[in-house]
Amino acid sequence: MGIITQSWSPLGLWWQHPGPSSSPLQDPQILKLSERYGKTPAQIILRWHLDSGLATISKSIRPERIVENFQLFDFALTPDELAALSKLDRKDGRLGPDPETADF
Repeated sequence: MGIITQSWSPLGLWWQHPGPSSSPLQDPQILKLSERYGKTPAQIILRWHLDSGLATISKSIRPERIVENFQLFDFALTPDELAALSKLDRKDGRLGPDPETADF
């Protein structure tokens, strides 16, 4: 039907829930790909979104990160890498605690 899904906060909420269990930026598979391609973990995650046909909305107020977020078009993930990263997704779509049960 021509509908494109938007991915808000595609890099997660790492500033609110630091640590490997909640930050995709620290996931071992993403770190491995980051090293392989000479890219930052954020660039690997954003490239996965693009290669998966998703529109991403990543936010930064830091000029160097804004530039970095656009430096995604000189590499592509392989089909096997895309499939492996797709398995990192949680069924409920959340990266942090359940808002119904968390003590904020």
